[in-house]
Amino acid sequence: MFLKILDKLISEKGINKSLLSRESTIPYTTIDGWYKKGYDNVRLSSLKKLSAYFGVSIDYLVGNEAFEEQLTPAQKEFLRKYSSLDTRGAEVVNIVLDAEYSRALDSRSMLRRLRSEYTDMPPKEYFVAESDDE
Repeated sequence: MFLKILDKLISEKGINKSLLSRESTIPYTTIDGWYKKGYDNVRLSSLKKLSAYFGVSIDYLVGNEAFEEQLTPAQKEFLRKYSSLDTRGAEVVNIVLDAEYSRALDSRSMLRRLRSEYTDMPPKEYFVAESDDE
């Protein structure tokens, strides 16, 4: 399964094993060995490099498509872009993501607190002004 997926990604990108080796920094002998000797012992470091290079998850590379199928196209695009960032770019995105996540959690927490404090309020229909048409 791994080699079929790798072949598909190589084909889609329009590259060969040699170029994959140079651009992903995985030794050519390693990549060629997967085809000649098998891929049962693919190193995690190689999977990480392939994942980053192709912009796919490690789960996808090893044939666990269930994770990939759960993602929306926008999420897949985000992962593709994020995985191509250098360390500084990833740090910047992480800072923004952490701040926005905290803001979202704070907003939800505040809404829950307000709802619990004002449970005795009349339904919202009570506050809707009647129109002159009626």
